[in-house]
Amino acid sequence: MSNENIRKPSAAENLMQLMSFTADKALEMADAGSVLGEKTEIDGMTIIPVSKISAGFAGGGANIVNATVKKSNTPAGSGAKVTVTPLSFIVIKDGELRIVSVDASKNDTKSGIIAKVLEQVKSLAGKK
Repeated sequence: MSNENIRKPSAAENLMQLMSFTADKALEMADAGSVLGEKTEIDGMTIIPVSKISAGFAGGGANIVNATVKKSNTPAGSGAKVTVTPLSFIVIKDGELRIVSVDASKNDTKSGIIAKVLEQVKSLAGKK
């Protein structure tokens, strides 16, 4: 079989395959399990994190023809970003459900946010 019978994908097909692959991977990272995280049980309390997911992707390519060697080159690239932002925690204790909010509008560090949430959860643990 000669190489002449093998059909090469076009630049547009290559780009679409690359973009589709990137989008699929971004969706895998941003699954529903990221919105409602795994529950944790501490001292008779169940704590479930609730987050916001943001995802985006982009890509592009070109069709470059080198006339002297009569070859075509189709460079392409794509990228994705997935961001998980904590919004609140659902705290269940003694049949009561409470929501502890995270104030993401302040420029707190992650450790500062965790410390504030733990303080609120401790205060809930002390209440009967």
